[in-house]
Amino acid sequence: MSKDLIVFDPSNISPVPHDGELLKVIHELVGEGEESAPGSATDKIRDLVLWAGQKYGASVDQDSQWTLWPPALLADGRHCTFNLGLKADMMTFMMLLADQCKRRGLVLIDPSGRNPFVTTPSGAGILD
Repeated sequence: MSKDLIVFDPSNISPVPHDGELLKVIHELVGEGEESAPGSATDKIRDLVLWAGQKYGASVDQDSQWTLWPPALLADGRHCTFNLGLKADMMTFMMLLADQCKRRGLVLIDPSGRNPFVTTPSGAGILD
């Protein structure tokens, strides 16, 4: 079992949709959910995955917080999912990841939340 956090890169989507339309645009770009090639991540997503791997390790084993590494990529590398295992400190990771997403202009989504947006470029997320 895992807890998932999704990161989406809205770069080069003009205009960036407001929070009411953002989820619709993300779903359209994800389409059928076919995985993108590992090297297809956008620069911002690649940088974020590098940060996460350096901070928390880039392997899956009994001591790691990941259930999958590297994170799955969708939507031509604009969308990645961090899969955290039961040992992971979800709240700490989400807070640190939210800060990293804000710095990079990325959208952080908690798909299990009532309001899925944790951070958005427009500042409409629950941690903005």
